[in-house]
Amino acid sequence: MRVLRAPATVLVALVLTSCAAVTPPAATSSSPTTSAVPAPTPSSTASPTAAAIATLSLSLGHLDAADASGAVAGTARLDDGDAVVQLLSRTLGAPVSQEHHTDPWDVTTTKWDGVIVSVYADPAKARITFLAAASAGVSLRSAIGVSVGMTREAAIAAGATPTASFTDTSGAVHQILVSESTQQPGTNSLVTPGDVGSVYVEHESVDGTVTRIAAPGDDFSDL
Repeated sequence: MRVLRAPATVLVALVLTSCAAVTPPAATSSSPTTSAVPAPTPSSTASPTAAAIATLSLSLGHLDAADASGAVAGTARLDDGDAVVQLLSRTLGAPVSQEHHTDPWDVTTTKWDGVIVSVYADPAKARITFLAAASAGVSLRSAIGVSVGMTREAAIAAGATPTASFTDTSGAVHQILVSESTQQPGTNSLVTPGDVGSVYVEHESVDGTVTRIAAPGDDFSDL
């Protein structure tokens, strides 16, 4: 998916573990544990193989795995965290790590090269972050076609809308560009006080280059 005196999404993104659109309740503090990564189990979605999949495309509600022709071979909804992890495991292979944390939220973080998935226990929703243009030979991009490494201008041309920006302590300029922005009734925007909050796919640019793509992001959650 938080305002450094800037949007909350940026803060959360910089630490690579953002809260979902609805912040999970705090839990009793404990140390993170690292567990053996289980083999993916069968599911009702299509079962793509790494050799068949060319692209993983991230939208606000789901992750799609498509072949070289663009045909979708597998889909996982972001409100089904287990399905997301299974789809990524079938597509990218075994994850490089998996950790379970209970402080400040009950969340399991699974990582592949260039991909991070955080699955919250309640509700069991996933937040996906792309940190590279490709992983295991599979292209990673948002649904509007933006990938890490593209210029800010190219992301805007593809349909991303610039929102707030800030300059960090090193002087680097960060900006969030969003797509699929959807108002979330019952929330209040921290970026534009008085407005209803929104959820969206976020693309972060640093000094004019996209460095991170994540969904869902929002402008109303805070640490």
